Amino acid sequence: MITIDAREVGGIVDLVVSGEVDLDSAEVLQDALQRVLSDGPPAIRVDLAGVSFLNSTGLRALVAGATDAKHRGIRYSVVHPQRAVRRVLDIAGLTETLCVD
Repeated sequence: MITIDAREVGGIVDLVVSGEVDLDSAEVLQDALQRVLSDGPPAIRVDLAGVSFLNSTGLRALVAGATDAKHRGIRYSVVHPQRAVRRVLDIAGLTETLCVD
């Protein structure tokens, strides 16, 4: 189960995600990303500090968000991943694609 909270500060949307992003919850993340992207903010930061687990379906949702953001001219980054989540991003070779900070 995940929770997602969207906060806007200065036009930048922080999408704060908590919980486990897996087969059962990745669609929730993807839907939240699509809603935020459709509003057309100048930038989105996906904050993964509260995410304890991320699998390939979660990676797919993050990449789909990054791809959509790029097509819309929206800056997109993933911030504050926990060590285990950062390792998954590193192994998948997505740290540059997702602008992981």
